[in-house]
Amino acid sequence: MGLEEAVEVIGRGQADFDAPRDDLSPDDLALLYAYLNQRGHLEELVAAFSQLLAGTKPTNPIVVDLGCGPFTGGLALAATLGGDTSFDYIGIDRADSMRRLAEHLASSDLTPGRVTTHWAPDIGSVRWPHPRGWREVIVVVSYLFASPTLDVEAMFADLIRLLHRLGNGAVTLL
Repeated sequence: MGLEEAVEVIGRGQADFDAPRDDLSPDDLALLYAYLNQRGHLEELVAAFSQLLAGTKPTNPIVVDLGCGPFTGGLALAATLGGDTSFDYIGIDRADSMRRLAEHLASSDLTPGRVTTHWAPDIGSVRWPHPRGWREVIVVVSYLFASPTLDVEAMFADLIRLLHRLGNGAVTLL
């Protein structure tokens, strides 16, 4: 399979990653997506987090990553904050295959520090086990806006409901 064919197979990142395609399983498609896109997305997000944090280090923030894919936002923040990192990561992706790959990467040696993960297929399904608090929340939506089927108003209404469940801390949208 050539590069252009591989890019087409994953629908330029918009494929249904839970539907097998040709001889590729959903997990194969998620891996192919990560192989083709994750390094570039990691570099972009590390740069974005570095600019956003500009030498500061949030104390145990909550990260909500909408369209989390293979845990790219979590890996980027962990790399930016360094080895003594501690944060809660809520990864939301409609594709089971992406969440499986994300969970594998989050629990691997690639992730420095202590990251507590929560996975959900949509915002309304997030199970948050903690009481409301004053922790900083960073919401990553950078790649989600590429979706041609995104209902932005509904997404933000759901996000606002989730943020109220999380607490009263400062919210940064990346």
